[in-house]
Amino acid sequence: MLEAQFPDTVETQPELLARHITEAGLVAPAIGYWRQAGARARRRSAEVEAARHFRRALALAASLPDPRERDELELDLCIELGGALVATSGYGGDECRDLFARARTLCDRLQDANPKLFPVLYGHWVYEHVNGRLTNSIGLAEQFLSQAECAADRALEMIGHRLVGFTLLARGRADLALPHLRCALTAYDPTRDTPLAYVYGQNPKVGALMGAGMALGHLGFPDEAARTVRQGLDEARMLAHSNTLAWALFHASLFHLLRRDLVAAEELAGELMAIAREQGALFWATRGRALLSCARAGRTASTDNLAQLRQNLEAIDAETSWRVFTPCIVVVAAEILCTSGDIHGGLRLLEDMQPWVEHWEQRLAEAEGYRVRADLLLTTAAGEAEADLFRAIDVARGQSAKTFELRAATSLARLWRHDKRQEAHDLLASVYDWFTEGFDTPDLRSAKALLDELGE
Repeated sequence: MLEAQFPDTVETQPELLARHITEAGLVAPAIGYWRQAGARARRRSAEVEAARHFRRALALAASLPDPRERDELELDLCIELGGALVATSGYGGDECRDLFARARTLCDRLQDANPKLFPVLYGHWVYEHVNGRLTNSIGLAEQFLSQAECAADRALEMIGHRLVGFTLLARGRADLALPHLRCALTAYDPTRDTPLAYVYGQNPKVGALMGAGMALGHLGFPDEAARTVRQGLDEARMLAHSNTLAWALFHASLFHLLRRDLVAAEELAGELMAIAREQGALFWATRGRALLSCARAGRTASTDNLAQLRQNLEAIDAETSWRVFTPCIVVVAAEILCTSGDIHGGLRLLEDMQPWVEHWEQRLAEAEGYRVRADLLLTTAAGEAEADLFRAIDVARGQSAKTFELRAATSLARLWRHDKRQEAHDLLASVYDWFTEGFDTPDLRSAKALLDELGE
């Protein structure tokens, strides 16, 4: 046999053996070598190559004569190929959707494949989640966690808490998300759980840290949030898993964009773009370009930067395989257009965003949407702008979103500073005085400057 003659090739180039054995018509051993080649490629973060090898194995599996053996092997290959696809063509692509739908059918047919149901449930969750359909993804996340608890599997419970936490975060309920994300962090065991990145898309600890950091920022703890996000990035950089790092860079850049730290957001988005080019991950490239153009246009609203921003917003709107957190990017972009004087363009962006907020519960930036809309309307409809600011404050309070409540209160106090000076001071002071950290951040510095002006 070839593998006996070339043992080194088995370890270093299993795809060569797979090709020769496939040509010889030896289906079962060929499948084994294609799978080995795919797994080896994944360990090198060569996800495009890995997907190609797994597809070859999957095509061969269809010719196996024994129905049960064929179904079991096809299920394994669907899970393995799905893991590679989420890092290349995207979590929300049609191929991922079809693959995990097929895997669910196989689970139901095999009946005793319960342990393999969890990666399949994850595939369904991630497809709905990244496509922004949070009313669907929350049920799948809760189902995953419930079944993991029934199985008394601590690693799966950890994954379940992360899925529920991230879904709640995207729905704007950082207050409910944070306990789940902290449960995931407490349960994480590096020896046991590091390999789970190859099944569940990214390292679970990094995923939970980035979610917890974003939640803390939303809830009004900017310093702790920044430390947590930085810890997540540090963890991601130590791992030899490119999709974990890309995932962390996207969320870290978005975190800093929402925090108004445009220099950090630009730097992280640039790093994400470099990884996307290196790995051929087009969906990460689209996200990276959108973040990068927001940061650049926010820093310098030149004609070229604004044109690039509009072009990249059109690109993420056209790409249907990733919608989650897109309203956050849209709100930032609308504020940039407002600052540059493009009132109509900013209002149109916010109007186009509303169905994702109202129908699919993408409410993380809902309060910001009302605040930015108010800023856009100030010159043409001051009464409507004031109503939007009241609504922004109400939404932020309902979500315990102290950062966005502070921004809305600052905008409303600025609107009132001439005619309702005392009311403006009292409103803003009541929110500002809640904070215990982050006094060097742009939001708190701006609020403090306005309070000082109102107190004169």
